[in-house]
Amino acid sequence: MFLMLPGIWISQAAAETGTSVELDLYNGILMNPEPDNIELRYLAGGSGKIRLEARGNRNVRGELSIAADLGLTYTLTIDTAYIRTRLGPLRLTAGKTRISWGEGTVFNAADVIMGSTDLDVDLTSAEFRSETDWLSALYLPLGRFSFIEAIVLPPMPDTQAYQDYMSGLISDPFPPISDTGLGVRSSFTFERFLGIKLETGYFYTGSADSHTGYLSLQGGTGLNWHLSSSLEMTGDSFGSGADAFFQGLTASGGLYSLNDVSSRVSMNVRMEALYNYSGEFIEVENPDPANPPEYGIYGYFDFSLGIDSNLNVYLRSIVSPADGSALVILGNTFNIYQGFTFYTNVSGSFGESNDTYANRRLGGYGLVTGIRYIY
Repeated sequence: MFLMLPGIWISQAAAETGTSVELDLYNGILMNPEPDNIELRYLAGGSGKIRLEARGNRNVRGELSIAADLGLTYTLTIDTAYIRTRLGPLRLTAGKTRISWGEGTVFNAADVIMGSTDLDVDLTSAEFRSETDWLSALYLPLGRFSFIEAIVLPPMPDTQAYQDYMSGLISDPFPPISDTGLGVRSSFTFERFLGIKLETGYFYTGSADSHTGYLSLQGGTGLNWHLSSSLEMTGDSFGSGADAFFQGLTASGGLYSLNDVSSRVSMNVRMEALYNYSGEFIEVENPDPANPPEYGIYGYFDFSLGIDSNLNVYLRSIVSPADGSALVILGNTFNIYQGFTFYTNVSGSFGESNDTYANRRLGGYGLVTGIRYIY
C-alpha cells in the first residue's frame, strides 16, 4: 500500500518509536549586592521535554519533541518536528529543526541562519545554542567528508499577528513570499592537509533583503582550531564607502583541546572570540539601559574536568574587554544513577552599573541547584 504526497511516493515501512522524557527541576537564590541594601530572592522552576523518535528504518527518520518551560513564565512549544529521508543520492530534511553552519559552540560567525553571535546564551545548559526553525534542506554527499547543501526557510507569521488573525482583528497575518530565506553551502575536507575542513556558503534573508556570505575553516590534531567570518550586505552597503560596506563584517575563532590527565580524569579546555566590525571598541559612557551598546570584541573561556565519567566540574566565562566586565560561572554535574543528574552552579557578574555584566543588579550573583532526569 502506498501513500502519495505532492511529488513524492512514500511506502509504509515497519519502524520503531523511541520515547524519552526529560525533566529539569531547580531552586535558586539571586542576590543584588548593593552595599547598603543587599536583596535576596528565592525562586523555583523547571522544564520538561517529551521526544518521540522514529527508528528502525535506515532510509527515513523522524522526530517530534514538545517542551514546557515552568519558570517565571509558562510556555509550551514544539522544539522539533521533522522528517529526514534518502531520495537516491540526496538527503531531504523537512520540518522544524536546527541546522548549524560553521564552527563554534558559543560564538560562530558562520552560523548565518540561526545566529550564534549574541550574548543571549545559557552557559549552564547542556546545549548552548538550540534554536530551531521551519525549513526544507537538500543534502548531496560528495565523498566521505564533503557535501553540498541547499536550504529554504519559509516566512512565518509572528505569534501576535497569528493570534490577531484567529481573533478576526486582521485578515492576513502571513508575510509575502519575498520574505523567504534561501541559502546554499559547500564543505570539503582535505585529509592530506592535516584534515583541514573548508566550508563556504551564502544566505539570503528575504525579510531584511540582505545577502550574507561566509567562510569557515576547521582543523587540528590534538589542539583543534576553527576560524569563521561572514559579511552581510544590504542596499546601504554599496556606494557609501568602505566603512558602510564592512558594517556587516563578523569574525570568530576558537581553540579546543581534550586530554586524558589520568585513567580517571579528562581535561577539556575551550577558548573562543568574536569580532564585530560595527561594534564599539571603547566603553560607552552612560549608555541607554533600554538600548545597551554592542561591543566589537567578546571572549569565551571554558575549563572542565571529567572524573570517573560521572562527575564534571567546570568554569565558564564570557568577557567583554571594552567595558572590562565578565560573567563567570562555576558549576558541576554529578550523574548519580543512569539518566539522573544532580547539578549546582554559582554565577557572578563582575562590572560596573552600566557595563555589559553589571553586578549591582538583581541576579548579579546567583546560586542554583537542581536535578535532571531523562528516562
